[in-house]
Amino acid sequence: MSKLYSTGPIENAVKIVTPGVSSSIIIKLLNNNFNEIAEVEVKVFSLDGTKTQIFIETIQINPHSSTFRTVNVANVFQFEVQINVIKNQNDVLIGVFGEDKNGVLVAAQRLVHSELTVICCCDPDD
Repeated sequence: MSKLYSTGPIENAVKIVTPGVSSSIIIKLLNNNFNEIAEVEVKVFSLDGTKTQIFIETIQINPHSSTFRTVNVANVFQFEVQINVIKNQNDVLIGVFGEDKNGVLVAAQRLVHSELTVICCCDPDD
């Protein structure tokens, strides 16, 4: 059984009229299991009126190691990140960080593992 985490909706607009507080988001994944590979599926959605998937990737994380993905959100007003931990769901920790066009982390768009919400798998194909 997998475990699906969500950031919830994240605002990415300047004064509600210009997208791009963060030009990209960094999704950091840590596998704390010493022996087994973890498998996760990362999806990013634009929430600009209609929820539209803008990124998807299935990632395998070696035992006791970490990896990350960077996703462009420069033209997105609002977004959501969903991370589905398919294998070793109790051993994977997640962080999501907004990054501005200068590579500086955006504190208001920083979510650590304990701030993510576990949601049901709502996709009928899951």
